[in-house]
Amino acid sequence: MKSLFILQRCFVLSVLIGLVSVRAFASPKDIHTAARLGDLELCELLLAGGADANSVDAMGLTPLHYAAISGHTDVIEVLLWADAKVNARNATGETPLHWAVQGNQEKALRLLLMHRADVNAADAAGLTSLHYAVGLELWDAFAILVMEGGNLYAPDQDGHTPLHQANQNGQICQYLPQMYEGKA
Repeated sequence: MKSLFILQRCFVLSVLIGLVSVRAFASPKDIHTAARLGDLELCELLLAGGADANSVDAMGLTPLHYAAISGHTDVIEVLLWADAKVNARNATGETPLHWAVQGNQEKALRLLLMHRADVNAADAAGLTSLHYAVGLELWDAFAILVMEGGNLYAPDQDGHTPLHQANQNGQICQYLPQMYEGKA
């Protein structure tokens, strides 16, 4: 076990001083795996070695999608620093913001919004992150998105708006007064 640790550190040092290229050993999916697992050190190493922060896997997902759904805000920051596209879309049109909502990752949601994620970006079915928050009954995420300009009247491909969906759920009636009083 100790020899494996020493071997890993020697490899890292070799990469850092330029004796070995990360590209020689890393595949594009490594940056995706590192982002999904929240391995900040490996993400930094791969990016320093030339990994593409905007690389896509077979589903069209970028490392930022994986970091967002897992709530790895430190990795999100490093990826954005490396010019990851905050509004990158996967094969179904979902952005990292959609994925942060699906993972119920409020810190990631706020961070992406701070970096100008499009709060009203719609996926292929016309669903915005606000639709996702309502569908999953994530009322804190709903409040954040509304406060950041989420459109309550944005129709999906069936003509349903987030407000329409929320109105079908009795909880929203109890939650809205708290949201507008700033307690949500």
